[in-house]
Amino acid sequence: MNPIDVALAARAFAARRGVPSATVRHRRLSAKPLAVVAWQLGGEPFSVAALGWGDRASQLQTAVPGEPRNRTLLFAALLPFAHWFNARFDAPALDRETITRGEHRFTIARTAPQVIVPNRATVELLGRLGRRLAYLPTDGPNAADPALVRLGRHLRFLWDHASFPGQQLLVALTDLMNAHWMTPQSGSERQSLPALEAFIDPPPGLDGFEAAERAELCPIGPAPDGDDDDRLIPLVERFNAARGRSTDPAVVGPLRAPIEEHYRPLLSRSWGLLWRCRDRELLRPEAPSVGRR
Repeated sequence: MNPIDVALAARAFAARRGVPSATVRHRRLSAKPLAVVAWQLGGEPFSVAALGWGDRASQLQTAVPGEPRNRTLLFAALLPFAHWFNARFDAPALDRETITRGEHRFTIARTAPQVIVPNRATVELLGRLGRRLAYLPTDGPNAADPALVRLGRHLRFLWDHASFPGQQLLVALTDLMNAHWMTPQSGSERQSLPALEAFIDPPPGLDGFEAAERAELCPIGPAPDGDDDDRLIPLVERFNAARGRSTDPAVVGPLRAPIEEHYRPLLSRSWGLLWRCRDRELLRPEAPSVGRR
């Protein structure tokens, strides 16, 4: 840690809340990003147990497969997301312009899509899901819908670029906020969006330490805490017992309701925090260098 960071951390410790470490924002934030929140089963890192998405805070769409370890149920739940995501992620490619540099002509997109997620763990989950979907067969007995394969390739593309310094296609809110705020928290606490946000902007009556301690007990995914998994396991067991081997939407749809009810507040909590943090960071003026990236 450099001396300036040490001084800022000491100031945050004394103030008992986060202090700004930058006067300008070092990422471009799209006016209409594609936002994604996700939850997984504790031991299933390559599938999603619940997914939320949308392009504005007031419009959260969700999908819950019920049994994410079942390929048919998982893919059926992901298909609405795939159609929504693909259409919006591909749209900028249709808005292109040709520029000339000396003797060379280039055709480039005027705009680029941007995906925002709560934390680095969600980036990794989407990368793993993309790897699973991107190479599925689209014909034969185990054929998958081509929209899922295209979704997988988009997610892999985003994951591949997520490690590039300054990239603005896939923005994890924890990374964005850590670039702009200093707190005396540990590295793991600074990757917990609830704990980081609570220290930066503690509620009335609490200081940053107290607020972060409470907030860290309410994770926002993708990995669940033990209590959430304990509540979920009997719901999944009853769902599987009731459906037998059926994956018919008419059969599993009504049976999935208790699991959807379990995930509804978890998705809403993640969704609300994601947009609250993003909207505050949007108020910070953009750095002059951002436009060149």
